[in-house]
Amino acid sequence: MIRSKRSFIDFYLKIICVVVICCFLSSFVIINSFKENTTPDIGSILQSTLGVVFFSLALFYVFVMYKATPSIIVDEIGLTFSNKQYFWQDLDKVIFTGKKYPIPLGREEAMELTFKNGDKKYILDDLYSNSSEMKLFIKKKTSFHPRGEIEGFDLKSNPSLEYFTIFKGLPLFSFDIVSRFAIAIMLFYIPITQSLSYINMTLIILFIFLLLGITIGFSYFFSVSESYFMVKNHFLPGYKKLYHISSIREVVFETTSNRPNRLRLITNDFKTKLFYAASLKHKTWLELKTALRSKSIKVRNEL
Repeated sequence: MIRSKRSFIDFYLKIICVVVICCFLSSFVIINSFKENTTPDIGSILQSTLGVVFFSLALFYVFVMYKATPSIIVDEIGLTFSNKQYFWQDLDKVIFTGKKYPIPLGREEAMELTFKNGDKKYILDDLYSNSSEMKLFIKKKTSFHPRGEIEGFDLKSNPSLEYFTIFKGLPLFSFDIVSRFAIAIMLFYIPITQSLSYINMTLIILFIFLLLGITIGFSYFFSVSESYFMVKNHFLPGYKKLYHISSIREVVFETTSNRPNRLRLITNDFKTKLFYAASLKHKTWLELKTALRSKSIKVRNEL
């Protein structure tokens, strides 16, 4: 039996951040409206209303996130979503990967389960920390096996002896990378040129390291050989992540609203890994897609 576990980072931490920001804005607007106006007027009423809206958005976000991630139990008998149980024989269709719209916050990578009574249920990859385990269990219990999937692979080949085609760009020409480095450099000069308290200096230094960490996390690039797919980082020379070609189930090129384009790698055991690649241009992404498809890897281009 497998019981679902919500992700600490993608579920709980996101909720905490949204709630804290919305409550801060709500409190600031409401308190400010009473400070500026001793007697209620149109302006103070509108400000108070805006504060209530911010607070309502926080409650709505929490409701939507919990609604999208019900408690799931997968066992030998079937699946249970919250308090509703489905038997394995009730299952009509399974789509293991793909972008779905289970929540009004946008498209999410998820497994879609369609039952004979018309019900549709989703298991979201990022919001459950053990989504891969649940998917693998469901795959073993059902007959919905994708055609052409390779279960095993030969690891006799030596990566160091293979020729890799590299797909990367120049970080110097990436706005996402350069802009964050520029902000970090400007912040670095503040404690040098100004006299600050120990607390303020510590906060600035911590923010600089956070900014640099995020920038490094946006700086992956990729290589493809006959047998391997490799991930490296522009600013971490020792970083190298190797995947055997036949262990990869699917690769997705994704775009985000406020972050660089990224690659989602899904292995045969449904484990997912995200790699942001700010330096890659659109042409390079297309060349990478061609190279991966030539190795019989399924590629979804959502850029």
